[in-house]
Amino acid sequence: MTREDREFRSRGAVQLYRRELGDPTRLEEELAVLSTEERARAERLAFEEDRVRYVNSTYFLRSVLGDQVGIEPGRLAMSSGRWGKPYLQDGPAFNLSHSKRWALVGVAPEGNVGVDVEDVRPVADLESLIESTMHVDEARELLALPSDRRAEAFFRLWTRKEAVVKAVGVGLRIPPSEYCVTSRRAGTSHSVVASPPAMDLSRWRVRSVEWSDASAAAVAWDRPDIEVIWG
Repeated sequence: MTREDREFRSRGAVQLYRRELGDPTRLEEELAVLSTEERARAERLAFEEDRVRYVNSTYFLRSVLGDQVGIEPGRLAMSSGRWGKPYLQDGPAFNLSHSKRWALVGVAPEGNVGVDVEDVRPVADLESLIESTMHVDEARELLALPSDRRAEAFFRLWTRKEAVVKAVGVGLRIPPSEYCVTSRRAGTSHSVVASPPAMDLSRWRVRSVEWSDASAAAVAWDRPDIEVIWG
């Protein structure tokens, strides 16, 4: 991709990239692109399937970012912020999330971006989980649904909430029950309508994105009227 192509694709848009995980066929080749610290982390994983997913997703992130900035993936030097969120000096904002099946990367030309992806699955004692993790308004909405629809709705809302805190960069230091995300249909932007007193999240926007009935995913950013496109 030329520099002009990169500038055109990144101008005013959050770009999303996805990859299916679990492919061991190029594991050694992908592992060689990772940093020393990333390779050490991969080696510490006890289960081979977890190691494959980690290498697949980390290599994928480096490939996306290398293409964005015109640098070989193995030469990218990433730093970490105060709470551990990685960033590129003088590079675009980015975020990575992965489930057992998918990796999702979000890239934004400026500001902050967060993504989250989850495999939709049955959850034991879902009602208690909803009550303990959701804002009271969100819990009321989810518990009003028929029981056979709650798991899917929970994960779609949870990914929106997770994308917001990943974009902010403080993770679960904001208790998920303390902020509320509106829940209109997928493909439209949602607002954070309630947030902790110490942190104004009102300018943030979040959107559910879909490509599989078995997965839920979302992207959040802090710039108004910005387009979301697949890269």
